[in-house]
Amino acid sequence: MPTLALRDPAITQDIVDFVRRSGKSGRTRALEKLRRRFQATAWLEGVRLDTAPLAAWAVIKSRNPVRVESDDPAPSHKTASL
Repeated sequence: MPTLALRDPAITQDIVDFVRRSGKSGRTRALEKLRRRFQATAWLEGVRLDTAPLAAWAVIKSRNPVRVESDDPAPSHKTASL
């Protein structure tokens, strides 16, 4: 079963880098790192690199289940972003 391990410190750091970088080139580099990490499990649906960066991912679930591990206390049905 593919897993998006959001508890992985490297993924967490890439997410922080994407959000906190002030320049477009820094955000683009962080987005490329995330894209490489998620390539087997998720598809990048959309991205915004301006003052409020946003990346929307879709989990590819053709025949097998995908588990998302997170420390976020919100119920999974209310969580819409990574």
